[in-house]
Amino acid sequence: MDRRTYVVGVGSIAVAGCLGGSDEDQEAEPQGETQNTETPSVESDSEPENEQNGVEEPQDESQQDEDSEPERNERQESGDEVELERAIYRAEEQFRFALREYGKSTGQSDATLLHVLPSTKVETNNARTHLNNATDILWFDANEYAMTEEQQERVREYRTYEDVIWNLVQVQRSIHQAYLQIDSPEEGSAYSTRPSEFVSAKNDYGELEKKMEQKEIHMSEIQTKHDQQGWQIELLERTFAGLVNIESSQRIETRSSTHLQLARNEFRTVIRQLEDTTSAPPENITDREFLALVREWYELTDEVLRDT
Repeated sequence: MDRRTYVVGVGSIAVAGCLGGSDEDQEAEPQGETQNTETPSVESDSEPENEQNGVEEPQDESQQDEDSEPERNERQESGDEVELERAIYRAEEQFRFALREYGKSTGQSDATLLHVLPSTKVETNNARTHLNNATDILWFDANEYAMTEEQQERVREYRTYEDVIWNLVQVQRSIHQAYLQIDSPEEGSAYSTRPSEFVSAKNDYGELEKKMEQKEIHMSEIQTKHDQQGWQIELLERTFAGLVNIESSQRIETRSSTHLQLARNEFRTVIRQLEDTTSAPPENITDREFLALVREWYELTDEVLRDT
């Protein structure tokens, strides 16, 4: 071999090594660059790993507050309704305690104002204390939890029950005063017209009836007592109608048979009503004193008619 050719060949190899290798090495370099460019794509594929595994990313606190606000409001409203019902229940209890205090006038155990009959004198006892307690509960407790207009109206309605119960008591006292005007035939009292005490009782009842018609009574005890008082006044009205027809026991024999028959019919109706303990509440209870008085007048009138 020519010495110059060997030197040139060796020199070319050296130069090629210094410039970065052979042609095969140069062709491999782009593959390396391609691998480097693909690496970010692998990293981007790994970012939504939580979603692929079914794990939700945590929401920020403001979003959680917005989502839980309706639930908190709903729980608050439910709690207010429960407290409102509890307050109204306690107020009703106090009203019922007051009615029982009036019932003590009868001398019967567990009696209420409903058991107070025309011949019974009405006593207050501790009723006023319970009425005040009920009003305080409605003003301060129930009022606090009445959120809607409907609930507020209901509480306002309950607050009027103190006056309603007091009015019922006043009417019952007027009824008792009217009853006291019915004397025994032996006393010889005269009855030219219905006594003013009865007129007052009827007027008081009529005024209360107008108020009751405008109310939504949630306590049956109040409405039942009001209805019973209407029945008591009807019996008193029939009794006085009979007494006016005969005027008095001293003049009964001078009255016409027509007047006597009208009087006897009125007395008979009252007796039947009082004897039938289902005529008005409470059942199985009747006003025996009232019944005894009317029976005396009936028997006297019937005897005079038979002798006529």
